[in-house]
Amino acid sequence: MEIILSDKQLDRLQLRLDESKSISQYVWYGGNSAWAKKYIETEGRRVFNRLIEDPTLRKFLDEVMESSKHDIELKTPDILYLQKNLEDIDFVLNNLPLRKKQKDYLKEKKVVFQEYLRKRKVEDEEEFEDAFTLEDDKGIEIKPMFFEKGEWSLINKFDNNISLWVDTMKRILTEYQSSFRDLIEEGNWEEVIKKFFNEPIKPNSSEEGDKLTFAELGLLENMSLDLENATKIVHSKTERGDFTENKFIDHLYAASGANEFNMKNFASKGGVIDMLGIDLAIKISGDWIPVQIKSNKGDAERFIPYRGISIFPENNKFYFTYDKKQRSKNFKIVLDQ
Repeated sequence: MEIILSDKQLDRLQLRLDESKSISQYVWYGGNSAWAKKYIETEGRRVFNRLIEDPTLRKFLDEVMESSKHDIELKTPDILYLQKNLEDIDFVLNNLPLRKKQKDYLKEKKVVFQEYLRKRKVEDEEEFEDAFTLEDDKGIEIKPMFFEKGEWSLINKFDNNISLWVDTMKRILTEYQSSFRDLIEEGNWEEVIKKFFNEPIKPNSSEEGDKLTFAELGLLENMSLDLENATKIVHSKTERGDFTENKFIDHLYAASGANEFNMKNFASKGGVIDMLGIDLAIKISGDWIPVQIKSNKGDAERFIPYRGISIFPENNKFYFTYDKKQRSKNFKIVLDQ
């Protein structure tokens, strides 16, 4: 059972590190606040992307990959990935309601993907792999992806997985107790998490490794020494999410007459639309509706697509939630036939 505490509840608890509360308990409760979840997702992506893009940090990442027994590498996406994403982008731009920011983002992605695909088809494979990224005039790029033994890796999901980041904070805060003790004893969770993501381990040290932030060190450890545990955490979350998605899709086929004309599935490894928070599109009363599928009610209510619906299971049934300001209170899921 997942417990999600509101910020006000956390304030009332005034969590402190004492004999009855370990760092593990403290981080678990703090990491499940509404504020913390949003902050972790945003900062997690930033740290993950910086690890790939920043030349200084890439040096540490390259060392991790070279020494790994898991055969980790960063590779540019293949032609099938590009074609699938271009097809999905076209469908979404032409059929789904989007915020202006989302629409602009997808239009820019489309231009780059098209150019990238053209180059991918004509250039020598070996030379192309060395290129890593392609930028247009606006600086939009296609980032490389992590692969393990030639297969798409769950490392690609280390960026905003809250369960993994909370586990990482438990480990790092335990290891560096003296750096966080005062803030923990004050019960100042917001400052703890901000320090974790933003402050260098030893800012005055001349050693490059000491200039890593606590979060950067934790992420590098997740990709090396703690890879098996980190992968297990992400796999558990991903497996649960995939199971819920597949079960709901099966339900649509069986109970609602879903077919290729009234349902579009965007699920794919590293897919652009999926990463926008849209798992499916379903056609209702002539309109295509964006759908997000979550494994619990709390997450479903937090992640509702623009003018769309969010699905969640409860007591062996599926329920949906949506923004009442964007849709009628009498809205029902009845697929066009």
